[in-house]
Amino acid sequence: MATYIELTNRAVPDELSIAMKWRAKGREHTRDLVIRAGDLGITSAGTWIAVALLALQEKCKSRGTLNAECAFFLRVLTLVCKDEVTKLAMCAQIHTVGRAEVVNFFQETERLIASVPTWSGPSQSANSSTFRRFMVEEVPGALFAEDVTNHSRYFKTVLRERHKPRATLSDLPALDLNVPDPIGAIPHDNIQQLRESSIERLTVDIEAVKEACMYDLELWGVVRNKMRTYARQNLPREDYRHIVNFVNNRVVVGESNLLTVWDFPIQTLIGSMGRFERNFKIKRKLLTICFQKELKEKVCAKLGISQGEYDAVTFRHIAGLCTSANPRELVAAFHALQIHSGWNADALQNLTIKDIVPSDNGYLVRSIKGKVDKFTPQVFIGPGERGAWLAINLLIWNYSQLKRRKLIEKDEGRLWFCWSNSEDVMTQPYAMHKAKVAMLMRHGIAWFSDEQIRNHVLTLISMRRRNGLVDAQAVAGHSYIGTTAHYADQLVTKLMCDSINLEFQRRLDSTLKIALWGPHSDFVMRLRFQKFDAKLALPVGDGTLCAAPENPPDLDWLAGGVCDAKRCHTGQGCKNNRIAVTQSSVEELWRFVQYYKGNWQRLLAENDAAFREYHGPAMLFALAFIRFLQDSPYWEEVKIYLPHGSLR
Repeated sequence: MATYIELTNRAVPDELSIAMKWRAKGREHTRDLVIRAGDLGITSAGTWIAVALLALQEKCKSRGTLNAECAFFLRVLTLVCKDEVTKLAMCAQIHTVGRAEVVNFFQETERLIASVPTWSGPSQSANSSTFRRFMVEEVPGALFAEDVTNHSRYFKTVLRERHKPRATLSDLPALDLNVPDPIGAIPHDNIQQLRESSIERLTVDIEAVKEACMYDLELWGVVRNKMRTYARQNLPREDYRHIVNFVNNRVVVGESNLLTVWDFPIQTLIGSMGRFERNFKIKRKLLTICFQKELKEKVCAKLGISQGEYDAVTFRHIAGLCTSANPRELVAAFHALQIHSGWNADALQNLTIKDIVPSDNGYLVRSIKGKVDKFTPQVFIGPGERGAWLAINLLIWNYSQLKRRKLIEKDEGRLWFCWSNSEDVMTQPYAMHKAKVAMLMRHGIAWFSDEQIRNHVLTLISMRRRNGLVDAQAVAGHSYIGTTAHYADQLVTKLMCDSINLEFQRRLDSTLKIALWGPHSDFVMRLRFQKFDAKLALPVGDGTLCAAPENPPDLDWLAGGVCDAKRCHTGQGCKNNRIAVTQSSVEELWRFVQYYKGNWQRLLAENDAAFREYHGPAMLFALAFIRFLQDSPYWEEVKIYLPHGSLR
């Protein structure tokens, strides 16, 4: 590592190269990041930015390749160098830089970052955080004028937007009326019922995926065992030899050079395919072009494979089922293990054969989390978890088959290989998208991303118990519970708030329609939600009662057979008006007063005459009524019905 003197005395080269490394889809990627310091004008020795860049270069030399965050740093650095104010601050001699200078520089930097329209809020926040860390935390603290290392204690960022919580499987819309509503739209009477309904919906949705995975794993496992059963029968040696030679050495001549139903008995052909498991010289690629269509149909019928299972599985996958797993099996195994482990997709793709350790009638499994370069929590897989058990055994068998056939490298440890159209050794794991689409369509499941599975599992764990977030943290392997909360707790809170708001809208809409049209009208009977909430249907009045609303002193006041209630307090008042102090009348009076507090100026401006004749007297009566209640000996009993501070 370079000394402090070397860092401050050296100029930055015109081109500074930094080796980056990151892991994605179970494979490590490397790239050299070139910072053109000469073009940016930041090569002078002893400056803050020069020391930061040289420290970054030394870190790369001592630790090897760095992660992809260096690219975020360069992105902001390029932006900062275009602004004279920030560039000047960054190019100050490092021994003159203290907390005040750091704060001013970071404030100006965040102003520039916030002005970039193409960067989303979460991206702006992440870029700023990475840049601050590289400029302060990665630089030796002794080189500054004072200790500035822990910058978060004296600088508060304004770029705080985070990525939205990931969705679960249960956030998908339910178009079928027989399907439960999404969590954000579940009808409920209280919060406890909402929580229970949410857990039920989460469980139903994840179980549907588990059952689909188990179905595919069991289906193809049964077919493979049937082929093995036929293979154990006494097959004519010459027939088997002829079939093997035909597969390995045939020359394609249109449709005339194919095996047909008349060449060999179906049992002999299937038995030969079963024996391919121990024949490591079979050329799998040619299995597609060996069999006549009618023969393929006969083989599938004999093995019990229905037409609906053909999606994403060609006949070569069936003929070679004893040589390796087929794509549908691989997808099913992936999601079965993801549901069981709660790992993210990247960690599961990083799984290697060395990560699977036999233990007490099962396996202990762990993998590496590429983003943080840490191991996942260890997971036990035993026969009790049927889907995960079938999946892990399939992966072990498939890996062994591919290794013996030299279809993967000798030192290859990854497990997610399947088929390749190339005759070369496979170096990239199988792309599962097409097979995943086929599996979901086959089982009638809406499309979901791989990360939705993980978030769904963590959300379900966090909701099942009062302290479930701690359990979810243990499954996720997060160092801080706040990270788990971003996955699960924040999402649950948001969804429940959405559901509560939607339930209020439903009740209000339904209550109004029932009040207007009647509960037994054809219009109301066609509504999906028919709930009349009496709490939302309280009358709007001034807290008084009417002794005879259908018989006012003046019949001209009638509107639809009932008094229009506009003259209750005009002139000398109405003889039918009565005052009854009850809980409902006090609540009604409070709402009446609140309405006029917020709207009297608008009403006066809109119609001065109507305000003076109707609204003014009604408002004065309501205020006088409230004052009367406050001065009465019953005020202590009455005020409990009013919201705290409502009369201010």
